[in-house]
Amino acid sequence: MTISHLSIIARLRLGFGIVFASLALVAGVGLYELNRANKALDRLAELNLVKIELLADMSDAVHTVSRVVRSMALLQDREAAERERLKIDKARASYDEAASALAAMPLDAAGQDFVRRIEESRTLVRPLNDRFLALSAAGDPQAVAYLLGTVGPATTQWQDLLHDFMDLQRRKGAEDAAAAHAAYRKAWMLMGGIALLALTGGTLIALQISRSIGSSVSAAVQLARTVEAGDLRTEVDVHGRDRSETGSLLRALNGMSGALNGVVGQVREGARTLAVYSQEIAQGNLDLSGRTEEQASALEETASSMEELSATVKQNADNAQAASTMASNAALIAEEGGKTVRQVVAKMDHIANSSSRIVEITSVIDGIAFQTNILALNAAVEAARAGEQGRGFAVVAGEVRTLAQRSSTAAQEIKALIDESVQEIRSGSTLAREAGATMNEIVHGIAQVSRLITDIAAASKEQAVGIEQTYGAVSELDQITQRNAALVEELAATAGALESEAAALEKVVARFQLAVRPAALAANTRLLAA
Repeated sequence: MTISHLSIIARLRLGFGIVFASLALVAGVGLYELNRANKALDRLAELNLVKIELLADMSDAVHTVSRVVRSMALLQDREAAERERLKIDKARASYDEAASALAAMPLDAAGQDFVRRIEESRTLVRPLNDRFLALSAAGDPQAVAYLLGTVGPATTQWQDLLHDFMDLQRRKGAEDAAAAHAAYRKAWMLMGGIALLALTGGTLIALQISRSIGSSVSAAVQLARTVEAGDLRTEVDVHGRDRSETGSLLRALNGMSGALNGVVGQVREGARTLAVYSQEIAQGNLDLSGRTEEQASALEETASSMEELSATVKQNADNAQAASTMASNAALIAEEGGKTVRQVVAKMDHIANSSSRIVEITSVIDGIAFQTNILALNAAVEAARAGEQGRGFAVVAGEVRTLAQRSSTAAQEIKALIDESVQEIRSGSTLAREAGATMNEIVHGIAQVSRLITDIAAASKEQAVGIEQTYGAVSELDQITQRNAALVEELAATAGALESEAAALEKVVARFQLAVRPAALAANTRLLAA
């Protein structure tokens, strides 16, 4: 059997029993721990005794050293003095061992102060003893006075510190033990009284709670059973002065029964109304399903048309791109032609400049021929004057004159030809410049055409992208419409199922016996109809 099978009274008794058992356990554990604390304090007292024993060992060692030092002042035998010296070393070793053990133990502030002062006395007295032994071994007559006036008082002060520390530890141990035993007795009596009071009061309270809850819980169980049977007309009589949790529970159960009565009535009327609305929804869904299918067909046709339009626009964009490429190539070719024409113009200018130089050279030749002709005339005149002796010279002068005339004639003909060539070159250069300007205009026009075609290609591409997006949106809308059609069909099936569920719900609530409130039910029916 689990705790869920127990009654509330049994659970309360079990709970209080566990609480009381826990309280008793706590009290027992507390008393046990107090006993342990008392024993720990006893161990602390024993620790104080250990400190006292260590201090006693240290005092005995100091006393032994003092006694041996005094006896060595009277010894004359060297071997005896060495034996006494070994006693001093042994006593000092015993003192150091006890002092180290005492320093390692836990000490309060007063204890640490005593340890510090005792260590200072040890540091002071040991050198004094060693000096006295040295003076005594040397036979110094002041050794005895040094022993009585310096070593003795310092040793006495050292012993007084050890005895005072032992007295402090004895008093502290006695005080701690007395306080611990007093606290132990007080805690024992207090915890025992509290535990007894808790057990007694808890038992009385548990019995009273069990009796007060039993009747109310029984009434609540009876009301729940009537509700379980479908009778919502029963109410429990609750005393108005009962403000406990059980009274609140019974009043809440009465309110629940009344509210459930109203809810079941509303559900019953709502089930009837829901059945009517379900039929209307089913019919409306059938109509909506037909219209949705028609819309889906129209969207499919629109999507097909958009797909064809997208292909056409894409082809136009590709053609425009190709035309843009060809126009760019033509612009490059025209620009190269313009460069060639400009080079031709430059060459013709260069030829014109060279022809001008040839004209100048021809003019120089013509001048030289003219001067040669004059020289030949002068030579002929001189030959005529010379008579018979200048006949041969006259023949030569005639030939030179003939050559000069022919050179002059040739130079004039060359000049005429060159002038004609210069005129032709100038005309050709002018035509080349005009051709270059025309080529520049052609290049500029082709560039404008290329930009226009590029803009057309970009616009066509944007149109293609927009049409593709529109096609995607139409396709998505088509899919959504098809899904809506499927949802409408599912909704129609759901409406049919809802109608069946409304009928089943009406059958379920028909088993409840209601406290009929005609006005309330009519109001609920009007709310549902609204």
